[in-house]
Amino acid sequence: MLKVVKITVLSLFSSIYLIAQDHDCNEANALFSEGKYSAAQSLYQSIITNDISNEIAYYYNAKCSKELFSLDAVFLYEQFLTRSLFIFL
Repeated sequence: MLKVVKITVLSLFSSIYLIAQDHDCNEANALFSEGKYSAAQSLYQSIITNDISNEIAYYYNAKCSKELFSLDAVFLYEQFLTRSLFIFL
């Protein structure tokens, strides 16, 4: 019985976490499309911190840096490409 309760609670927390991540990603994408690159980048970095496997967040994080003319844009694109290649190998 206790095992079923633990699994149910874990499933519930996992679902809430995924919904929150999806909301953050949608919000970051909306900010990016509005040209609010600094705010979008902040959210993308938060997403990366919580979910290091989110390739889309890595890509848009780099793209925000490019749009903001930040010096780390090349590094962030290289980081995205390295992570993408690592996942496919």
